[in-house]
Amino acid sequence: MKIKKKSLIIILIVICSIIGVSYGISIIFTMMNHHGGLPGTKILIDEDKDLAKYPGNGTLENPYIIEGLSFDTIRSNGLVIKDVTSCFEIRNCDISANWIAISIHNINSSYCGIYNSTFSAHELGIYASEINSFIVENSHITAFTVGFSIEGVTNMSISNNTISGGAHGLDICSVLEGSVMNNTFSGCYGISISYPTYNTLNIYQNTFLYSSIFVGSYASNLYYQKKLNFSFNSFVEYYQTEYFHRGIIFIEYMDYNAFQNSSFINNTINGKEIIFLTHKNNLSISNVELGQLTLIRCTNVTVNNISLQNSNQISIMNCTDIAIFNSSFSFCSKLLSLDCSKIQINNSRFTNCFRAINIISGVDFDISYCLFQNNSDSAIIFDKVFNSTVHHNSFMDSSSAIDRNGNNNLWFDDSLNEGNFWIDFTGYSVYEIPGSTGSIDSYPLSDPPISFQ
Repeated sequence: MKIKKKSLIIILIVICSIIGVSYGISIIFTMMNHHGGLPGTKILIDEDKDLAKYPGNGTLENPYIIEGLSFDTIRSNGLVIKDVTSCFEIRNCDISANWIAISIHNINSSYCGIYNSTFSAHELGIYASEINSFIVENSHITAFTVGFSIEGVTNMSISNNTISGGAHGLDICSVLEGSVMNNTFSGCYGISISYPTYNTLNIYQNTFLYSSIFVGSYASNLYYQKKLNFSFNSFVEYYQTEYFHRGIIFIEYMDYNAFQNSSFINNTINGKEIIFLTHKNNLSISNVELGQLTLIRCTNVTVNNISLQNSNQISIMNCTDIAIFNSSFSFCSKLLSLDCSKIQINNSRFTNCFRAINIISGVDFDISYCLFQNNSDSAIIFDKVFNSTVHHNSFMDSSSAIDRNGNNNLWFDDSLNEGNFWIDFTGYSVYEIPGSTGSIDSYPLSDPPISFQ
């Protein structure tokens, strides 16, 4: 490949020198530097007559078969198929390109499919858009940025593939009906889902290696009309410091009616269950090791004696009367609370997390008798939090708390005149909590109420 590329560069330079077009040489080098190769497409099919060169007749029963293509091109695109009305299949191909290995766009037929093929590129392994029915099976797809991007598809089936990308493995956008089954994903986000114009999207029995599912949208208020099903997905093989790319990650600011028609069944992180509950009341979760916990619009839920280790985070969104007791969190992202009230977090341990507790827009929290140790960011962040108390906690790291944009928060027990232990407290009076709220711990403790570990 390197020899071909060097030879091509030399030939082009010689041609430009012969005709005396020095400007042409500069353009060539600009294209090489920007794309890593030449612009254009190795194979372009943009009319039905181009497909007619291949076996088949273009019907659903006898689609055109593009089979056995194998090449590695320095051009931007390997194979481009667009603006056709015939059915076709791509089988047993191996295509590498500089920018996009294969692009399929504006297909006005009832079906197209990809089987038993390998695609690799710098930007996109497969780009598919504006297709009625699309199937991809038993293929290997990889790219430096996004392995597989699909948008504007009426019906899709993605199964038994290996898909990887530096940013996303599979990027799903505006799919009406679809299933993603028995695939292996790797990359920061194995699957990214946005613009939920789908009616039903099933994601089940997939394996995610060092990877996650990101569910976000610029139109999240559409989710409540839809059905998103996650079942029997397995997230495995995480390093302890990979806080952010584990499990199922949800956009933090969404319509809280989101997902009420969706289901989350038997998904795991490192063999530990992911629990996702929405619009549930009067529940108890206890004595279990979890991979992830998400509560949305829940009331009166008790979480007692649970353990999360090497997981993503606990998310509590728009909930009331949630009690978390006697629990342990380590090597996690954080406990995130959004728009909640009457939340108790007591007698729990947060160790080796990124950010232990992050509360955004909340009222009436009680955080007490907890241990915060070896967390890389702040132990507690209050942002727009009101009428809450924090007392009898052991803060074993420096700069452990922030209280901003709130009011009337007490960082001590006013009935006992006892506050918290701060490892970096060196004064003889009060401990000032950083942040615009101006909170103080008036009675910092000289000894940690929860044992150092």
